[in-house]
Amino acid sequence: MGQNNDSKRYCAPIHAFLAAALLVRSVALAVALLAILPVATAGADVIDQSGQREAGATEVEAEKREEKNGTAIPGLKFIFGITVESELARNRDLDKDVKDNLAVLEPEFNVQIEYEPVQWFDATLKLALKRDFALEQQGESRARRETSLNVALANIRFKKIFDSFALQLGRQEFVENRGWLYDEDMDGARVYFEREKLLAEFSISRKTLVDADILKRDRPDRINNYIFFLNYEATDDLRLNAYTIFRDDRAKQEGSPIFIGLRSLGTLVGRLDHWVEVAHVRGRDGAQKLRGFAFDVAGTYRLDLPLNPYVSLGYAFGSGDSNPGDNRDKAFRQTGLQTNEYQFAGAAPFLIYGEAFDPELSNLRILTAGLGFRPIETFSIDFVYHYYRQHVIANELRNAAVTLDPNQDPSRQSRDLGSEFDVVLGFRDLFGIKTLAVDLRLGYFFPGRAFRAVVDEANQIFKDPDRSFVLHGKIEYEY
Repeated sequence: MGQNNDSKRYCAPIHAFLAAALLVRSVALAVALLAILPVATAGADVIDQSGQREAGATEVEAEKREEKNGTAIPGLKFIFGITVESELARNRDLDKDVKDNLAVLEPEFNVQIEYEPVQWFDATLKLALKRDFALEQQGESRARRETSLNVALANIRFKKIFDSFALQLGRQEFVENRGWLYDEDMDGARVYFEREKLLAEFSISRKTLVDADILKRDRPDRINNYIFFLNYEATDDLRLNAYTIFRDDRAKQEGSPIFIGLRSLGTLVGRLDHWVEVAHVRGRDGAQKLRGFAFDVAGTYRLDLPLNPYVSLGYAFGSGDSNPGDNRDKAFRQTGLQTNEYQFAGAAPFLIYGEAFDPELSNLRILTAGLGFRPIETFSIDFVYHYYRQHVIANELRNAAVTLDPNQDPSRQSRDLGSEFDVVLGFRDLFGIKTLAVDLRLGYFFPGRAFRAVVDEANQIFKDPDRSFVLHGKIEYEY
C-alpha cells in the first residue's frame, strides 16, 4: 500500500504536466489556424511549391525551405505531402491451407503548418487525412477500414531559454537515430539542452493523451513515458548516445520496464560505418522482476569499386528467460515504441530484423549479412539475409509479424526459427522531381525446424510449415 501511495505522489505532478501539454496543443492549433486566415485572402500565389523537405531535416534545410516557401506572413510556412503505401502479405500463419492473405492500399494527404514569428518561438500543426483500402482480405486479416483525419503534430516550442535550454509542448515527433528505441508522434513536454557537440533532452509523454483523430474515436493511452537521451558528436560522422527510458503503465498491463543503454553510431574510419547498441531492462511486470539484456552490432564497408558496392554484417542478441517459473523474467524486451527501421549505406530504410518475420528483439539471436549497390546518389539496391535462432527454447514470439508460434509440436523442439531473404530498392528525386521518393521492399521468410503448423491440436497432429512473403511499397512526395 505504501508503494502505491508513493507512486501516486510521484505521478501527480506528471499528470499535471501532461495536462499542460494538452492545453498547449490546443493553443498551437489556434495559433496555426489564426495564421491561415490572412493567407487565405492573399491568394494561392503566395506559396512557392519548389520547397524541399526530407525526413530528419536539419535546421539549415528548414531555413532553405522557409526561403522557398515564403508567404504573406513572415515566418509562416506550408508543407504539403502525399504518401501512398501498399502492402501485400502472404501466408503469415505459415500454413497455405488457411487463407490469411492481405493486400492493402493506404493513401494519405497531409499538410504541415509551421509558424516562427520570432527566433525564440515557433508553432507546428500537421493534419493527415488517411484511408486504408483493402484490396484483398482473408481470414484473421479481415478488419474494418475507416477514414481518419489525424492531428499528427500540434506543438509550440520556446527556444534559447536560459541560454542553451529549449522547451517544447504538445503533440510532437519523438524520433531517435535508428528507431530502435522510439519513433512515434506523442503528446508530451520536452526540455532540451544543447551546447556545441552535446545535446541532452528529457521528456514526459504519452502515445495518445487524448483522441487525436477528428473523425473517429481512439482509446487514450495510459502508459507514461519518461525519456532521458544524451547525444554527443565525437566527430562530424560519429555519435555517442546514452539513454534511460521508464515506461509506467497505469493500466498495469505492460508492466513498468526501465531501459538503460549505450550506443555508438556512424563512421569509424574511412569507409567503415557501424552501430553498436548495448541495453539492459529492469523494473517489474506484475509479480516478476525484469532483468534482461541485449546488444546489436553491425558494420558496413563501402568499397571503392564501380557501382559503389557495400557489404554489411551484423549480429543482434536479446536474452531469453530460461526459468519462467521463478520471480525473475530475464527475457529482454524492446520499448514498444520502436520501428526497427534503419539502413546500411542505401537510400531506403528497411526493417533491420526482416521484412517478413519482423520480430521484436526478445529471446533471439539474429545474424544479418548484406550486399548493396548505390551507383548514383539517388538509387540503391540492397540484398539482405537474416538467420534466426532462439536464445532459450520457448513456444511463443514477442510481437513478430509471423503469427504461428514456434515449438508447438512437443516431439520436435528446436531453437532454429529459420531464415529470411530481403530485397530493398530506394529511389530519390525520381524522374528529376525533387522530394519524390519511392521505396520497394520484398521479404521471403523460410521457417526453421522450430515451426510446425497445427493440423489437429487435440490429437497432436502437425505438418511442416510453408514460406511467408511480404511486399511493401511506398511513394512519397512533398511540395
